[in-house]
Amino acid sequence: MILRTLVADGRLAEDAVLASTVQRLYREAGLPRGHRPDGHTRLRWQAEHAGALWHGDVCHGPALRVGDTTKPLRIHALLDDASRFVVALEAHHSEREDDMLGIFLGALRRHGAPDALYLDNGSTYRGDVLRLACERLGVTLIRARPGDAPARGKMERFWRTLRQGCLDHLGTMTQLHDVQARLLAFLDEHYQRAPHGGL
Repeated sequence: MILRTLVADGRLAEDAVLASTVQRLYREAGLPRGHRPDGHTRLRWQAEHAGALWHGDVCHGPALRVGDTTKPLRIHALLDDASRFVVALEAHHSEREDDMLGIFLGALRRHGAPDALYLDNGSTYRGDVLRLACERLGVTLIRARPGDAPARGKMERFWRTLRQGCLDHLGTMTQLHDVQARLLAFLDEHYQRAPHGGL
């Protein structure tokens, strides 16, 4: 972010300095990574194996123009913590519990049940049906602390990658089917094949 800001301000030429150089300078200056102003230290963590933990979230995409009206675009995703593999990604016009249950069921059929599911506190994830389904499947339901966005950093990083590589380039699409096809093409051709720096 420091480099992007300096480039955007015109104070540094693009690619003049590597991010690893800035990281090295921070280390040499004794500035701890993950230190927060409130005194807490945020440490990097990762599930031990694929299927141990899935993150679930919804991203608000650009509204779709359908005839004379616009409809919201909501992208639902489930992301495996250990591998960063996207086990489910679907475009909807809403963000209801039913939408979450649908993508969760599809992911269960394709990949089996995870050990745990890590969600935020939105109404999409607070329903009794989801809680009961997780109990019966033996899936531990974990909720992020309200207002602690950095705790959901892996999911937020995926959304940023999806926006830059796909959502920002949807153009004049009007159908969810077309958006879904573009999302899956992005996953198959780019995201799932690329090495992930955090692994």
